[in-house]
Amino acid sequence: MVAISPERIWTNNKKKEINGALLATTFEKESGRFGIVDAGNVNLLVGKKKFIVPFKSLSVKDQEYINKITDSARKAGKLIEKKRDK
Repeated sequence: MVAISPERIWTNNKKKEINGALLATTFEKESGRFGIVDAGNVNLLVGKKKFIVPFKSLSVKDQEYINKITDSARKAGKLIEKKRDK
């Protein structure tokens, strides 16, 4: 498991809060590239346990935070993006 954010308070769209770190969904050790959102889900590390959380269930503020991390990783050439079927 590779954390790509520090621990922080995450809030879902029902106002429930949890403290955890955002994890990479995939990680390539050789290149240092990683995935953030996979099949509409993100991974959060809470304590020592990984939770798979639907991206759209998070608050708008948390979705924006993840989007900023995603944009930064994309600009740095470190983002793994799966090609979508047409």
